[in-house]
Amino acid sequence: MQILLYLAIIPVILLLKFIYNKDIDKEPRNLLKKIFITGMISVVPVVILELGLEKIFPTEGITEPMVVFINTFITIALVEEGFKFLSAFIYTRNSKEFNHRYDAIVYCVFAALGFAVVENVLYVFSGGISTAITRALISVPSHACDAVIMGLFYGLSQEQKNKSNNLLSIILLLVGILIPSIEHAAFDGLLFLSVVDEELELVELSYIVILLVMVIITYVICFIIVAVTSKHNKNFDGTIVEKNTINSNKINPNVRYCTNCGNQITGNYCSVCGNPKQ
Repeated sequence: MQILLYLAIIPVILLLKFIYNKDIDKEPRNLLKKIFITGMISVVPVVILELGLEKIFPTEGITEPMVVFINTFITIALVEEGFKFLSAFIYTRNSKEFNHRYDAIVYCVFAALGFAVVENVLYVFSGGISTAITRALISVPSHACDAVIMGLFYGLSQEQKNKSNNLLSIILLLVGILIPSIEHAAFDGLLFLSVVDEELELVELSYIVILLVMVIITYVICFIIVAVTSKHNKNFDGTIVEKNTINSNKINPNVRYCTNCGNQITGNYCSVCGNPKQ
């Protein structure tokens, strides 16, 4: 039981660590915790909505590819991606910490993997080690990739908002939800179509091949997005991004730094997150 729990959680931790470490100017940990926990909690309304929509747009027992895609898009993908986005949006849209494109990727990935860790634990405990391995290689990273794409457009949207281009900002937000939802629907739809007989473990190999190719292409695209966006050297206000001192090896021992967000403390409290001086 404990091994299954570890197998369900470790992929999430590794992906969070990877995305977090790519951030030059680290986001406050308290903020990321709130987003992650809200992502976990979002599983509840998601399940309720999906159960209701499943009665109108069923996703099981259908063999017509287009119908499967449309129903999966409405019943699963749009609902899940929408709530993941809201989990990040409610804490960050007007946050002063949100000052760089890559910040949005961090926020969306933490929200998505908060959702994914709950989902993964449930699937792994019911499916065992083989399910844990499969989901660690495909399902969990796919949640993260959808969030990377979402975060890219969310960051671009925030940049336009700061330039008072409100219409373009809204369009980018909508695109940032739509594209991950389409990818998510394609992923789940191919899974549904590939299962011929679950009890006999019969599968349609052509759909599995298409799915694996799509997954590999998505991984490559998202890795490039993370690599390029994290190295973008300007904040929304045009200032040059400065490396946060929380992970710096050149911290001045005579200066106090916030243990929560890494910013320098000049008084008794951090001016950024309010954490008291240690």
